Amino acid sequence: MKLSGFPKIVVIVLIALAALIVIAVGALYIAFPPSRLKAVAIPQIEKQLGRKVEVGKIGFTFFPLFGVKVGDLAVANTTRPGFSPEPFVSLRKFVLAVEVLPLLHKQLSISRIVIKNPRILVETDERGSFNFDDLAFMKKDSTKAPDAEKPSGGMPALPIPLSLKQFFIESGTVVYHDRKGNLHLTLGTINENLVISMDRSLKNVTTTGNLIIDSISFQSKEVTKPLTGLTVTLSHDLLVNVVDELLTINDLRASLQKVAVAVKGSVSGFGGASPVLDLAVTSSKIDLADLVAEIPASLVPEIAKVKASGTMEATMTIKGPLPQKGALPLDGRALINNVRIHYADLPKTINDFNADIGFTANSINIAALRLKLGENPLSLSGTVNDFAKPLIDIALNAAINLGDLKDIVPLPEGMSFSGNVKADVKAKGIADPADPAKLNLRGIVGLTKVSVVTPAVTKPVVFDGAINLTSRSIAPAVLVKIGTSSVNFKADLVDYLPLFLPDSTKKYPRSRLQCTLVSPYLNTDEFLPQNKASTGKPDKTAASKPALAVNPAAAPLILPEALPGVDVTATVSNERLIYQGLDVRAVAFKLSSINDIVKVNASLGIFGGKMNHKVNVDMRNNRNLQAKLLLTGERIDMHQMAQQLKTFIPPTVPLSKEIANLDKALYGTGGMRCDLATSGGTVDDLTKHLSGTVDLDLKNGKIVGAPLVRNMAKAVEKFYKIDDIEFRDMKINARIKDGRVYFDKPVSIQSRVAGDWQVTGNVGFDANLGLSVANRLSKNMSDKVLSLQNKGQKVVKGLLQGTRLAGVSGLVDQAGIPSDAQGRVTMLLGVEGGIASPKVTFRGFGAGSGKQAAAKQPSVKKQLQQTVDRKKQELEAKLAAEKQKAAEEVQRRTNEEKKRLEEATKQKSGQVKDAAVKKLKKLF
Repeated sequence: MKLSGFPKIVVIVLIALAALIVIAVGALYIAFPPSRLKAVAIPQIEKQLGRKVEVGKIGFTFFPLFGVKVGDLAVANTTRPGFSPEPFVSLRKFVLAVEVLPLLHKQLSISRIVIKNPRILVETDERGSFNFDDLAFMKKDSTKAPDAEKPSGGMPALPIPLSLKQFFIESGTVVYHDRKGNLHLTLGTINENLVISMDRSLKNVTTTGNLIIDSISFQSKEVTKPLTGLTVTLSHDLLVNVVDELLTINDLRASLQKVAVAVKGSVSGFGGASPVLDLAVTSSKIDLADLVAEIPASLVPEIAKVKASGTMEATMTIKGPLPQKGALPLDGRALINNVRIHYADLPKTINDFNADIGFTANSINIAALRLKLGENPLSLSGTVNDFAKPLIDIALNAAINLGDLKDIVPLPEGMSFSGNVKADVKAKGIADPADPAKLNLRGIVGLTKVSVVTPAVTKPVVFDGAINLTSRSIAPAVLVKIGTSSVNFKADLVDYLPLFLPDSTKKYPRSRLQCTLVSPYLNTDEFLPQNKASTGKPDKTAASKPALAVNPAAAPLILPEALPGVDVTATVSNERLIYQGLDVRAVAFKLSSINDIVKVNASLGIFGGKMNHKVNVDMRNNRNLQAKLLLTGERIDMHQMAQQLKTFIPPTVPLSKEIANLDKALYGTGGMRCDLATSGGTVDDLTKHLSGTVDLDLKNGKIVGAPLVRNMAKAVEKFYKIDDIEFRDMKINARIKDGRVYFDKPVSIQSRVAGDWQVTGNVGFDANLGLSVANRLSKNMSDKVLSLQNKGQKVVKGLLQGTRLAGVSGLVDQAGIPSDAQGRVTMLLGVEGGIASPKVTFRGFGAGSGKQAAAKQPSVKKQLQQTVDRKKQELEAKLAAEKQKAAEEVQRRTNEEKKRLEEATKQKSGQVKDAAVKKLKKLF
């Protein structure tokens, strides 16, 4: 048998009483001196409890009262580890007195039972085991056969009538210490006075009494400072007919501090599955000033700042069968009278609070509820029946001067309100999301010069307009002004009930939001705090901030676990928008989100030209978004775009940082097209899965001060000098896949001075390069290069020294530097390493097309290949020799270590042998 929970205290009390009664009965039936009685009775009690029992004194009385007195009783606590050494049960005095004369008439009249200073300790160890779990009588005897079921013979009768005239508990204490839950509760001092009378048939059992539990102390891991000074009282006057299962409650009162509740009525059929209740519950008239004073400041520190007046009271009837499931059959009423609440941190109060509220387990009836927030009146009346499918009839009226809010409710630092809000709302009908027409809702919330000041916006935000409410829609129509900016906002949220009521059937229509935003001028830089980087001024704190590391596991989720389930269509029309330095004209924006598939179509004048955006995002699985983007631009000033967008490019990958620095390197105007797709649920996923094409066609631009240009200049500085590259036309056709940007079709740059450029290869998102560059020099520059070969073989060899053609410089000298039909020379370069510091190598010349070149070219190529093969063979031979040398060194060291170990083993063996010989000599 295993018991659990704090209510086991009742069991413990019965254990103590059982121990006392066993002692009393033993004293009555054993005519021995007290010492002999102790010697006989105590071992029997110890056997039943499985605990050590100590008794100080035992005495007897015989006439006119026959009884026993026990003093200084103590039952030891469990000896298991983790429990207190204090006694499990102890008391100073126990008296049981029975009237002798009624016994002659076959009546048992207990004159009194007195228990003085009882103390019961209930505790658990850190695993949750109770200190009474190992009591002997609580252990089930597995060897004993279960009793056979006996047919019911009705309610048993008492052998004789029984009455208990007086039952006293004086200064009792119950200590409950839960070490597992870190909870400590002390009930003391406990004083009880109880009278019980039972007839022989158990049809007339009466009991009256009073119980006072004073000095209650409570402490837990949530309430770290002990909560003390609480008092609970309980009085009763009960009549029980056990045979007919009828409990009559003449009076039952319970109170905590000054809050009291009284119960009267009856409970019939209490032995069955569904007792029938007929109870009336009444609270005392609670004075709020007393109630606030009784709340311990240790539990609610802020209560010291609260002052209240007025009263509250409640009545309730519970009538009908007690359901096995569901709510009680109750009907009640609560009254709030002239309540005033003042909080020290707020100058104004909630006052004139009066309410008359009726309620059942499934309904509420607000006959009247009126209060003032400062001087702002609010009233509410109506009913709500059937909370599962609410039948509503409610009216709300309020007129609030928002300037008073600072005096009524605490506002965040730097925030304030002004203006007026007036609400007049009525609702009647069934709130059924599946059929909003069942609810007739009509109302309007008017906003008049409502001004909001907040640190998030540097200028006041002023609202004028109204919000219209119906059972199907919430429709705001508001003019918003912020400084010189203004926005006309209209919206209609249709079928909104599913957002507020649970939809277990999933049959409710999805909520729909339609909105339009029209603005002639919107300058966010005027009222939003400026990003330091966007102003062009250095951010002094940037140096102290660590660089953003790309950590896929730590990348934030893009969306919450569940989307709200709202279909949205929105249009935005803006003549001019300024946002963090971006000056955008003629903004036309359309958005639709139907069944969590979002489509955006936008056009805007920006960066000196025009851009169009088409976005499609499938958010039905918000842990794996599917997104597509088509971005086109006309007459885009690339330098302006790079300069203004650099602050918006997140440094999620190293390549992002280099793209952000293009504002210092790239100039030109032209068209662009980005056709991209990606998927995933995190920023890292979206970056990793990005794929598509990027096309760029720039005219009349230049590349200035780029590290790539500087390092290419160093690689060919023996032939010609490269400064900034000015170009007539630049065409880029890039393919993005697997975290790299591929230039399958050569990037074409046509320059008047530096000639024509073609770039192939790829660039990784990690900013690592793998490029091949062919620079077809202009005719003027080619002539300068070709003129170098006329200065002799030594000059050409010197020019090629350190390049991949150093080994065949003689061949180039014989064949001449290749040039095409126009006499133009093509320089070949390789680019590797990172973008910030690329490694550029000179790989030679492109094939020429002149007669001399045609004659010599096969021979040059053949010998060049032979030279490359020879160099390759020499490298492979060198690597093989080094590998053989390393293997021989490993073998040599292995042999040396083997030899050392063998010698050490041999030496150790000799030492052991010598030691053995010495021992043998000692023995013999």
